[in-house]
Amino acid sequence: MRTGLTVQTFYGHMNAINDAVFSIGGQYVASVDADGIAKIWDIRLVSQLLTVDVGDTSINACAFDKTGKFLVCGCSNGEVKILNVQSGGEVVSSFKAHEKAAVSSVIVNQENNQVYTAGGDGIVKSWQ
Repeated sequence: MRTGLTVQTFYGHMNAINDAVFSIGGQYVASVDADGIAKIWDIRLVSQLLTVDVGDTSINACAFDKTGKFLVCGCSNGEVKILNVQSGGEVVSSFKAHEKAAVSSVIVNQENNQVYTAGGDGIVKSWQ
């Protein structure tokens, strides 16, 4: 960070990347894009581990749960999709979080038992 020099570059998304987050342990980075693609990267190996297409919606935000087993994705259609990273990205849960707006942010709480979403409707919601 001090020098401004690029150390690693990860290629694979074909459209705008909307969010990128570290896993709790710091070994992985998840990135999500405007095509509805979520990718998991191993930063030590500089390699792509997983690619998941969640369907015909943009993914605006993502967050790992505290175990690193699940990736929570907030989508432009107002849905939240929870991906099981360990099972190859299977969508284990999907729900409509914001009826008339895109999900713009997702956070998993410290106890790892709630997801918070913020939407384009000006509302923050808590989910169990």
